[in-house]
Formats: sequence, C-alpha cells, structure tokens
Amino acid sequence: MKIIKNLAFVSIALIPSFAIRCKNFSWCSSPIPFTFLELLILVTFFAWLIWLLYRLRMGKESLSDQLQRLEGPLILPIGVFLLAATISLWGTTDLKGGLGVWKAYFLEGFLLYLVIVDVSLREKDYFWVLKALLISGFFISSVSIVKFLILMKTSGFENAASTRISSIYEFANAVPLYFGPLISLSASFCALQYKNLKERVWFVFAIIISIFMIGAIFLSQSKGGIVGIFSILVFWVGYLISRSLSPQLNKIFKYSVFFAVIFYFALNIFVFLNIGSFAPEGRYVRNSVSSRYCIWEGTKNLLSGGPIQGSGLNGFQQDYKGYKTCLAENYYYPHNILLTFWVETGILGLIAFLWLSFEFIKISLKGENKILTAGLIGAIVYMFIHGSVDVPFFKNDLSIQFWILLSLVTINFKITDKKFNR
Repeated sequence: MKIIKNLAFVSIALIPSFAIRCKNFSWCSSPIPFTFLELLILVTFFAWLIWLLYRLRMGKESLSDQLQRLEGPLILPIGVFLLAATISLWGTTDLKGGLGVWKAYFLEGFLLYLVIVDVSLREKDYFWVLKALLISGFFISSVSIVKFLILMKTSGFENAASTRISSIYEFANAVPLYFGPLISLSASFCALQYKNLKERVWFVFAIIISIFMIGAIFLSQSKGGIVGIFSILVFWVGYLISRSLSPQLNKIFKYSVFFAVIFYFALNIFVFLNIGSFAPEGRYVRNSVSSRYCIWEGTKNLLSGGPIQGSGLNGFQQDYKGYKTCLAENYYYPHNILLTFWVETGILGLIAFLWLSFEFIKISLKGENKILTAGLIGAIVYMFIHGSVDVPFFKNDLSIQFWILLSLVTINFKITDKKFNR
C-alpha cells in the first residue's frame, strides 16, 4: 500500500509534467497524443490493480468489500459523464485527437480517482492528497516568479510588469485556471493544520505556496482569474459569517446563495440567446470582451446546426472554421464552461456535467469535515466563475485536478460514513 500511495502522491505532485509530451522526443512514437503525466497515472493505476488482485486472490479481502469501498454517491453521475464523453467520439471530425482527449481527460482521470479514493479510505486520511496538490502548485508558481524576476533583470521592472507571465503554459490564462481551486483548498488545509504542531512545517509551506500562487495569478494579468480569486474570497467570508448566524439569518443566507446561482445561469442563457446583440460588427476595438462575444456567436451558429451531438470531442476547432463571425482566429474551445461541454460532449455531456456539479456540492455539504467542504465548494465556485469566460477542465492538468476534487468529495463523505466504518 505504501508504494501505491507514493506513486499516487508523485502523480499528483507532478501534474505539471503534462508539459512533457511524447511528440517532443524523436524516439517516442504513439498513435494518439501522450504525456509523461499520463504515464505516471497509468503506472500508478496498474500497480494498484495488481496489488488489489493479489489481495483478492490471497483472500485478504473480498470483492464485495472492495466494491463497497469504491462505491459512492458520485458513481452514477460519473458513469453518465463518462458515457457522454464516449458517445461524443461518434461523429467527431478529429477521431485521433478525440481519442486522445477521451483518454487523458476522462478515462485516466477516472482511474486516478479510483486509486485516490481506495488509498485514502483504507488509511482514513486525505491530507496526503492536499499536500501533493500544494507541491504541484509550488512548481508552477515558482516558474512564474522566476520568469518575472529574470525578465525584470534583463528588461526592467516596467517591461516585466506589463508582460503576461504564463509559467509553464502556452497562454497566461492557464495559470489561474489551475491555481484558483488550489487556493481554496489551501485555505482549508491551513485552517485544518493551524493547531497541529506536528504539521507546522506544512502549514507554513501552504501559506508560502498560496502567496506564490496568488502572485502568479496577478502576474498572468488574467481578468477572469482575478475576478475568480475575489469570488473565492467572498465565498470564504460568507462561509465564515454564516457559521455564526442565527438559524433564521442562516436561512436567508442560503436563499441568497440559491438566487446567486440562479442569476449565474440566467445570465449565461440570456447572453447566449441574445449574443447577436452583443457581438460587434464591422471595425471594432479588439479586446478580451469583444473576442468572447465573437467566439460565442460562432459557437451559437455551430450548435444551431447540431444541438444534440455538438462537434464531438476535439471537433470544435475544425467545425468552428465554418461558423466564425467577427473574429478571424481559430480557437480550440468556446471560452465558456457550459458551451465547451455542450460542443465537446453534446447535450448529454452538458447535463451530466451539471448533474455531477450539483451532486458535488450536495455531497460536499454532507461531509463531516466542514472546513474541507468549504474548500471544495470554493474550488467549484471558482471553476464556474472563471469558466464563464474561459475553459476549465479541457486541459491535461485541469481535468486531472477536477477528478482529484471529485475523489476528495467522495472521501470526505465516506470517511465518516457509518456503513463504511462499521
């Protein structure tokens, strides 16, 4: 078990290794895209599977015990989510790329989910997962800080301050997309470890990493990321205030949150249905807002021709060429979390994602550790806030991070489950 846990820990800590791709080496050949991170995950999963089969064969545990450990309240929506992704391969204009996306973003993420849940429930501990995530954040944020310092030394502070720092990524917006959920989880980790003298080093480490990550987000100059970080701050302040409210005021607070969620989805639907009124015509000032409107208008045109199936996995970039309006560039995704799931996985995939997100929050609220619950809900709140103008999940690191969040929700629920602990 220790070897399996260490392999899983390394896989999570080295999430940034997705940047090391098979195509970067002349000696590496693969029919579909492949990364070093995927290799780590597959080694971890098969090591766990072999170890598990050995235990079953030796009679050290029964299959029913193992299935009971892995079953959880998210299994059904996860199953539909995976089914929708599989179905979306049918009809995609890029089957090879779609298989790569299905493998890396869905299948392998689910395999890591199984390992994390099993290991954590056996040891009744999930802090090792949080620690590994913090290390991954340290790697990426450190690169941002170092890049900024080098640029400042060679080109001066003003030039460095005006440059968007993208760390290990090809574009700067990817930095906050990964760090946002981590910052919320880091807040939970610090709150849980504050009085634990044995973990004081990790507490200090988490504080330093959080500062690094917030700094990296500001260095990326991502407007969506900065708004997302403030949304986490507002969420945590609201959460802390709600704990001291009277039952009546707490009820009002919950209704306020409910109406905020309704407003979020109503705003997305309104903009989508009326995108023609927002998208610019003729010559216009090019900025991130007008660019989003152009992409969404083209996406609406695309979906109007196939609202059920969408474009299929990895099919948007090719299909979008025939529907783009006021923006000449091609894009991989529509820069909106709801539209992206719709075009990539069809209407079934969008429904499955929303169902999974709803269950994510509902099950999190039933978890025994309310501090971890706050961190998990804050993480998905960030995904939706920043995701209203960008593309969470559909990237190697972001998809794996999402599956890790799902595993933490399951663990937080089951680790105190009376049926599990009997």
